[in-house]
Amino acid sequence: FGTNRHKLSGKADVESVITEAVKIAKKSGAKYVALDLGPTGQVLEPIGTLTFEEAYDLYAEQVVAGKNAGADLVIIETMSDLLETKAAVLAVKENCDLPLFVTMTFSEDSRTFMGTSPENMAITLSSLGVSALGVNCSLGPKELLGTVERICKFSTVPVIVQPNAGLPKVIDGKTVFEVTPDEYKEAISKMIDMGVQVIGGCCGTTPDHIKAVKELTLTKEFVKREIAPVSAVT
Repeated sequence: FGTNRHKLSGKADVESVITEAVKIAKKSGAKYVALDLGPTGQVLEPIGTLTFEEAYDLYAEQVVAGKNAGADLVIIETMSDLLETKAAVLAVKENCDLPLFVTMTFSEDSRTFMGTSPENMAITLSSLGVSALGVNCSLGPKELLGTVERICKFSTVPVIVQPNAGLPKVIDGKTVFEVTPDEYKEAISKMIDMGVQVIGGCCGTTPDHIKAVKELTLTKEFVKREIAPVSAVT
C-alpha cells in the first residue's frame, strides 16, 4: 500500500519489498493476489510540490515490480486526489496488462478530501478504462449509501465497495469499530440492489464481516445497471 520510493526513503528497496509481499500473499492459498497501491504521501501541484510526472514514476516502479512478482491484478485504493489517481491509473495501464480496480475515499458530504465528487470520479475513471471503480474506507456502509448510489448512476464499469465497519471510536483506550456483521450485511445488501458487483471490507472489518458479505453473493441476484447516456467534461 505504501511501498513507494518516497515513503521508503532509501530504507528498503521497492522491488524487494513488493516481491516478498506478493510471495507471502500467494503462500496463503488465495485464488488471486492483488498489487495494492495507495497515495504517494505527497500532494501534487499546484497545491503541493509533487509533479504529475514524478507521481507517475513512483507508481510505475511499483507496477513493474508487482507484475514481475506475479500479481494477478492491481488495486489502487484510499485515494483522495483524482489527479494523483489518474497518474496511478496511467502508470498501471502503460506498464502492465493486469485487471485494475480503483477506489477513492469519500466524506459525509460525498466529496473526497481534495473535493472530487462521485460523478466526477465515475466519469473520469470509466473513461480511462479501469476494470472496476468505487469507494473504500471512508465511513460505515450505511453512511456511504448515497455516495454509492451516485457512483452507480455514472460508472460504465462494475462498481466496487469496501467500507469501514463504521468510524473508529476509542473506548477504554482501545480503538473500536461498532458496526456489527449483520448491520454491515444489511447495508451491503442495499448496495447490491443498486448495482454494486464487487464487495469487500476495509478498516474494522473482521472475518465475520467478510463471511456475511460472502453469504450475500450466494443468495442475492446481482443487478444489471441501466446507465443513461451522458455528455460530460471533467
